[in-house]
Amino acid sequence: MGALLLAAAAGVAAAFPGGFELHRTAVEHGEVWRLWTGHLVHGSTAHFGYDVGAAVLLWVAFGAPRFWLWMAPLVSLVLLGVLPGLERYYGMSAILHAWVVIVALQVAAASQGARRLGAVAVAGGVLAKSATETWLGTSIFTSEIDLGGPVLHASHLVGATLGFVSWTVLWYAGPWHRPAPEALMCGDG
Repeated sequence: MGALLLAAAAGVAAAFPGGFELHRTAVEHGEVWRLWTGHLVHGSTAHFGYDVGAAVLLWVAFGAPRFWLWMAPLVSLVLLGVLPGLERYYGMSAILHAWVVIVALQVAAASQGARRLGAVAVAGGVLAKSATETWLGTSIFTSEIDLGGPVLHASHLVGATLGFVSWTVLWYAGPWHRPAPEALMCGDG
């Protein structure tokens, strides 16, 4: 049910992007909801399909992303902070990169042997892919698809890095030392 609500919210945001996209000047003038809703806006049907499709698959496979409520504004603030020339941003890919890294680290923490190694490889692979895209300035998997605007490759790296850092900090800073920090857990929903 939650995955369908996410898809519906992204559909509404896509229909009215002007009021939802992350827009630096609007945020500076108090429209702080854009720190969350900018991740729901998409530039084209293909962009919507890729992002929302991936989110629904992750949600169904691993459960509700409890971290979304604080990861979305964190990603937005970091993007606005490290990219002073960034005026507008939209898309879910930064959050998706964080989500995959967090899920991979959860699996690694709860597993042993080849499964743990595979999960660590997934987390490392997402970070490496994101760094490579940012360095080369091109998307590895979607370079030939019309996403409705230029891809902000740095957002993938920001998302993957924040996923890794958030999981690591919450894992080691708390009394967790169990499969995963509760604040990051994906669960039923």
